[in-house]
Amino acid sequence: MFFKIYFRFYLPHGLTVDHQKNIWVTDVALHQIFKFKALNFSKAEDLQSPVLTLGTSWKPGHSVNQFCKPTSVAVDAISGDFFVSDGYCNSRIIKYDKNGKFLSQWEKHTARKLNYSTY
Repeated sequence: MFFKIYFRFYLPHGLTVDHQKNIWVTDVALHQIFKFKALNFSKAEDLQSPVLTLGTSWKPGHSVNQFCKPTSVAVDAISGDFFVSDGYCNSRIIKYDKNGKFLSQWEKHTARKLNYSTY
């Protein structure tokens, strides 16, 4: 069982457990993020299939559906919206709704324009 889980990732980087105990993993080699449903220790198969995958395997990019070495995920406990830090190549943070729909992004060159009190 855990043999299959181990080979899902190539170079896992970030690990986040959100307020609902979902597990988020970023993989900097695959250029993807994965969300696994809340872990039930009696059901290891819960980790076999992610409930959400964003990014294209082995294809780095700059579009809202692609990453270049994503590093971490942070989840808003109230709305379920989540933020992906895509910093090694793209120097940006992307915000998605709880279903993975793109909402906005902040990039290095836009940081001077931000009003931080609105976020």
